[in-house]
Amino acid sequence: MQETPADQSPPVPPKVFTLKSHEIAAHWPLIEPFLFLVNGGDWTRDGVKAELEAAKAQLWGMSRGSTAQAIWITKIEETSKGRRGLLWIAAGHPLEAGLALFREYTEPWLASLGCKSIQIIGRKGWQRVLTDYENAGVVLVKELQ
Repeated sequence: MQETPADQSPPVPPKVFTLKSHEIAAHWPLIEPFLFLVNGGDWTRDGVKAELEAAKAQLWGMSRGSTAQAIWITKIEETSKGRRGLLWIAAGHPLEAGLALFREYTEPWLASLGCKSIQIIGRKGWQRVLTDYENAGVVLVKELQ
């Protein structure tokens, strides 16, 4: 067997983690910096924390070893067409690894809860990596004074 030099050890594979609503406050210093990376949301950091603590939203994350690299926050919505999963907020790097974990863990979980669809409102660049999602339109916003 060939030995691997210490400075060329194999990369640690990414892992998914979740936090329960009662764990949010203790881990908020880990979560909040990711929210600074997202522009243009219709939310505040305090509002996101309140939604997570009230179990109205779910926090998922990707880590390598003990380092968190990405988070995504989901919500479950009731619509006239049935239950829908919403990818509400996502931040971190690398995008492809986080999306792979989203597909492997989050999509099946939402389906198991009876969600008939998943809605993502994100940057145009997401369409290039989410090729199995349909482009159903663009979300435009105008602030009124």
